[in-house]
Amino acid sequence: MTLNDVLNVSFVKDLMLKISKSDLQIIRRPACFFIKKPMEDERDINRLIILPPHGHTSNKINQTNCFEGVERATVKFKGAVREGKHGFSKMQKGLLQVSFNQESLVSNLDRPYIEYDLSNNDPKLETKNHTSHTSSFHVVKEDGTGFYHTLVNTRDDWLVLELHKVLRPQKTANIESKLDGVQNKFADVLKETGQVISDIGDRFFSDRHDLVEAVLDIPHSISLPALGEMLYIRDTGKHETCTAFGMILKIAQDHPEQTLAYLNRVKKEQAIPTYFAKQLIEKIEKKHIVAQNKPEVA
Repeated sequence: MTLNDVLNVSFVKDLMLKISKSDLQIIRRPACFFIKKPMEDERDINRLIILPPHGHTSNKINQTNCFEGVERATVKFKGAVREGKHGFSKMQKGLLQVSFNQESLVSNLDRPYIEYDLSNNDPKLETKNHTSHTSSFHVVKEDGTGFYHTLVNTRDDWLVLELHKVLRPQKTANIESKLDGVQNKFADVLKETGQVISDIGDRFFSDRHDLVEAVLDIPHSISLPALGEMLYIRDTGKHETCTAFGMILKIAQDHPEQTLAYLNRVKKEQAIPTYFAKQLIEKIEKKHIVAQNKPEVA
């Protein structure tokens, strides 16, 4: 089967009509698909998640995503789509939920995501294998449970999930407010960066090498405030905020002390999301300490 086959069966079309009776948008991720309204509610979000055989909602099978902007989220595991069937096929333990809570870890250096290994019996790692046609289950709770998580299809079938999530109240990104008095050539690059990140998310790093380099050529005193504001870009499933996060890490590779000074200041002022500020500071401090203590080669 293909994605088009799945989307064209009547019982999946019925679910899509619950999302929107007119236009729908397909967000293609490395190992899954999101079906959503082009313009979603500010806080109350409903989507379909389509998992291909052995697909997963994270970028890589050993990663979890962070859900900083999500207050709570639930998933309803509808079942499998099989050729010739007129409804969802029931799956026994076909959907694996892997998660850490909000206070568990800092992601590895230079990566915005927490990684996991199912074989190492990490006591902080929670796993549950779900059966379809049962009640909705929480993937994110208000107490921070599931803050880092991924959903994994353990079968050879196409699976369909209904996602409902409530976003935390959050300010709107205002990149231009950080560009007052900035030279046009720099301001234009940063405005374009914000727009491209909004449009394509983390494909920014693979599709727009030119823009990545252009941002890195801008003085960090100008680029960092604009990138910090981009941490408020609305995440629509394309990892928009993690892309801004990754760009800040790239600047920190060449300017760790200056980046830390900026982050500590805006963290104190609560001028960027607290979670991202803490993660960035801890990651850069660890890397900088390692670099400082690295023995010189004779």
